[in-house]
Amino acid sequence: MTIESDRTVIAERTITKDSPHTTLTDAALPAAPTWFVAGGSTRNGLRLTYTVFNPGPDTATFDVIHLPSGAPVVLRRQTLAAGLRMTFDAGLDAGAIDRDLAGAIASDRPIVVDAFAASMTGDGLAGSLATSTPGYLQFVSAGSTRSPVTSSIDALNITGADNTVTFIYVL
Repeated sequence: MTIESDRTVIAERTITKDSPHTTLTDAALPAAPTWFVAGGSTRNGLRLTYTVFNPGPDTATFDVIHLPSGAPVVLRRQTLAAGLRMTFDAGLDAGAIDRDLAGAIASDRPIVVDAFAASMTGDGLAGSLATSTPGYLQFVSAGSTRSPVTSSIDALNITGADNTVTFIYVL
C-alpha cells in the first residue's frame, strides 16, 4: 500500500483477529534500502513472516541476512519487480525452527519490509518487528503486563562491536 499526501501525515495499520481477539497496530513507514528485525522467533509454535514491498519503478535486488540464535548466519538474495510484494516464512528460509531469529534486509533500491510472528494456526499475532531506523536513543510509549498480555523489548546490535544498552522503565 502506498500512502501519499501533499502535507506531512502519520498513517497506521491495524490488524484485528477475533476468536481469540488479537490486535496489531503499527505505523506506516517510508521506503528505505536497509531494514532490521530485532526480535523474531519461531519458538512455541510461532511462524515469522517477512513481507517485502517494492514501491519504486525499478526491480529491487535485496539480501536477507538471517541471524538465528545458536546457528550460522544465512544469506538469501531475492529480486522483486517494481510495484510488487512478496511474503515468505523467514524461519523456513533460514532453517531456524524453534529458535529466536534476528535479521537484516539490504536492498539496492528503497523497499518496505514488514515482519510479524503469528501462531501456526493464525490465532495470535506476536507483534510487528521491522524497522529502517536504528538509533542511539529510541522510545516505546506503552506496554502491558496484565494477564494474559505480555510485552517485550528486543534490541539488535548491528555494529558488530560490543555495545552497552540501557533500558529505563517508567512504571
